[in-house]
Amino acid sequence: MLESLLSPQTIAVMGASQTPGKVGHEVVANLINGGYQGTIVPVNPKADEILGLKWYHDLKEYSGKVDLAVIVVVGDVTPELASRVIEKYFGTWHAMGPKPDTVLPPVPLNQAATTTVPDTSRIQDKVTLGETIGITRSDPGFYALQLGNNVLGGGFYSTRLSRDLRKNTGLVYSVGSLFDIGKSRGMYFVQYACDPGNVSKVHTSIVRELDDLRKSLVTADELQRAKIMLISQIQLEEGSTDGITQGLIRRWDLDLPLDEPAIAAQKYIQISAEDVRAAFANWLRPEDLVRVTQGPQPL
Repeated sequence: MLESLLSPQTIAVMGASQTPGKVGHEVVANLINGGYQGTIVPVNPKADEILGLKWYHDLKEYSGKVDLAVIVVVGDVTPELASRVIEKYFGTWHAMGPKPDTVLPPVPLNQAATTTVPDTSRIQDKVTLGETIGITRSDPGFYALQLGNNVLGGGFYSTRLSRDLRKNTGLVYSVGSLFDIGKSRGMYFVQYACDPGNVSKVHTSIVRELDDLRKSLVTADELQRAKIMLISQIQLEEGSTDGITQGLIRRWDLDLPLDEPAIAAQKYIQISAEDVRAAFANWLRPEDLVRVTQGPQPL
């Protein structure tokens, strides 16, 4: 449910208009011009086409699943009137059958693999290294992993990967890493772009960097810089109404305390270099990284 709200794959625009300047037209135009990659379903009983999109006279004509509906209301319309109209058209819609379980089941840990996706439009290779990890979002080790990742590749140009692979050796054009950890599954990714001849060299270097984090302590300067960066990000994410709203929804979906940002800040302050090393040693398996290359065949 949360994914449908924050990242909808299909958006219906109820009250879409063919007339430029009208709200119903601008909503559709903004979705297209803003680069929305999903399906747009314009709905209006008196139109046939808008901006090259198929038009639907009734939402029931669309046979697919709609993740998000935008209802365009124009004129002197009170909330009470809008509520009555919505009730008229949607009041009979009810879910049937048992409530589905929306939490994905755990998956086994992967084994190493390598594949290439040919892409003749690319000169450079875009490479993703990834693996499943056993940790979930509720595990206390989450915060130590975030700190370590900030040192390794998730903290812009001051990270080890950016310094060693981009600045010092010029092996990559860009590089970054991240954890994607949910209620039942965890994933770790490193992404980089480089010439085909450097794909394997960079892969080997990243494995070596991960092994170092698993065996050796990060420096005091690295740890302090990572803590400042992550705590600053918490403040920025809570600095707007949208950020606060989306943060509350995410925390609710993950069964986290609503004041989790304050809890996270305190945890980051208390984490030691040994905590970071132990977390990477416990959860990361550099030898099992799967490599997917998009572009020319690596040399």
